[in-house]
Amino acid sequence: MPMNQTQVDDLYTQLALVILEERTERTFLPDSNNIGTKDKSKTRGVADTSSSPSEPEDQQTPPSPIEPTPTPTVKVNKRDHRTFLTLFYTPDADGVPGELPWIDFLHAMGSVGFFMKKLDGPAWLLDDTDAN
Repeated sequence: MPMNQTQVDDLYTQLALVILEERTERTFLPDSNNIGTKDKSKTRGVADTSSSPSEPEDQQTPPSPIEPTPTPTVKVNKRDHRTFLTLFYTPDADGVPGELPWIDFLHAMGSVGFFMKKLDGPAWLLDDTDAN
């Protein structure tokens, strides 16, 4: 039974994930023939032993969970939204990959608070006015 293109794409995606997981496991899991276990003796000066932890590692307090900072949002018009969808293209979004006019890029950057200044030749300076 022949497979349609969607089934082939799904199979390819699943296979890519399996290969990626396998590579990640090989990279992060300890290996029996670890190359980086060679001891290196100090050749200059006296070793500083005062920086050793005062508590054993197993009795240290666990780090407090870091709360994610909320992502700031900026309201833009439809033209600028389409420009940003093109700039930050993701296949699962509604954006269309490709080129966009330079004037649309400048308009979108100005709408989110950037100051634009034409410099010599093709150079432009985009400065975040909120940071000043």
